[in-house]
Amino acid sequence: MKRCTLWLAAALPLFSPAPGLTAAATPSLEPGAAAPAYAAFQERVAGLTARALAAHKDDSNWFVRPGVFASATGHTAWVYGRATGLRPSDPVEFTLITTNSGHDYEALVTAFAGAADLAAAMRFIGLPDGQPVNREQPRFWPKGERVRMTIERFEGDDFTGRVARADTVESLLFDTRGSRTPPAQGWVYTGPNRIPDPAAADRTVCAADVAGPQAIGALYNESAAIFDVPRQALQGEVYGAILPNPDALLAPGACLRVRIEPEYTDGRRRVHNLALTVAAAAGGPETLSFKLQAGDRGDAMTVVTNGGRKAILAAFGRLTEAGYDPFVSVAFDAAMSVSNAQAAAVFLDSIEGEHGIRVEPPAPGELFYRALLPPERFRRRADRPQQPRELQVRLKDGRLDASLVTIDEHWAEGAVQAELTVTTVPVKEPSGLSKMLATAPQPPVLLVFADPAVTLQQLRPYLSAARPTHPTVHVYTGAPK
Repeated sequence: MKRCTLWLAAALPLFSPAPGLTAAATPSLEPGAAAPAYAAFQERVAGLTARALAAHKDDSNWFVRPGVFASATGHTAWVYGRATGLRPSDPVEFTLITTNSGHDYEALVTAFAGAADLAAAMRFIGLPDGQPVNREQPRFWPKGERVRMTIERFEGDDFTGRVARADTVESLLFDTRGSRTPPAQGWVYTGPNRIPDPAAADRTVCAADVAGPQAIGALYNESAAIFDVPRQALQGEVYGAILPNPDALLAPGACLRVRIEPEYTDGRRRVHNLALTVAAAAGGPETLSFKLQAGDRGDAMTVVTNGGRKAILAAFGRLTEAGYDPFVSVAFDAAMSVSNAQAAAVFLDSIEGEHGIRVEPPAPGELFYRALLPPERFRRRADRPQQPRELQVRLKDGRLDASLVTIDEHWAEGAVQAELTVTTVPVKEPSGLSKMLATAPQPPVLLVFADPAVTLQQLRPYLSAARPTHPTVHVYTGAPK
């Protein structure tokens, strides 16, 4: 039987523009709320907002929008909402949702404030917008400063009463994978992911306000949310694993206030931008050398010059131990061979992680390092779920010899394995590759099989030519099987 597994599930993009988001359906009342109770709650929050506006109308230290207040000198924001009333067995995917979300069955709190207003409050208390996960760029790490979130409950379930109990958001959750509450590592403020306004094509809006799931905070890497977890977390891996903490349940419909404060109160920034250039001498992987610069653009400061792996590890270690998240832009010296570049990619992969570095999307024209770490199982043609085209590049008399390979599958009735027909066509120049790939753009994946000594400089024109139709690339050395 023919397999229909999608190749793209295993592919990594080399270059790609930021994706758009699909607008959510027409806003509707959260399913668990009766209309009169919902309206009454909204009216209570509106009354709080009106009183705050009157009290702080002449005070530039205060920020007041519907349902969200902030103090610049106090470096604190407050969001008013209601508890959704999850039961101990209900899976939790979201910490905060908007009133139009419809995901109250898997969220802790419905916030009676807009996500865009809350993002404005974050900027008001001194937090810069970060960047959400975007697998097409590819950005695999949520980037931004962290905040602490505390949920406050009121005496008499009245917003005007005193705070009777305060719990960190983490303490309200229970991770079944470790049988404990999640560690209190804070939440990454990624900022508002802006998308075209479904109601007006000439402007943009905050995705969390209009696009599903309309979540303000998520427990997985949700690109539309403005608060993310400080790690890589796929939705499928998280779903069902995190439940409400049975020892700290929120009563259904309870009045709540979420207090949000920067992780660091002394003005420090956790995000540390670095640029890493990788080079190699004429020898093998043991000749790898690194140049590391800290800072942005014109104010860059060299941290390591022509250093080896130990020097780079020491530099990154000092940053992580001091509480910084190193976000590293990687560039490969064009003179590097593919085999040396792969050795560098193996090293980078070994130090990337929650407690290590976070590799940034590649600059235009640069190769994303994970493209040099292809899935070995797809070297064998018969094991592939689909048959992308292959670009085979060899060195002949010091010059690059390129060929484009097309593999057609023929399935006999009842067969469990396809018969493969392989067609090889010479590619004289990169522009010719563009035309050839345009005739068969699907799947948008290109498998490159290169001689180990081929340099990145020799390979790049072909990758650039493939980019418009085949943005996902896997680079192998040697030959397919």
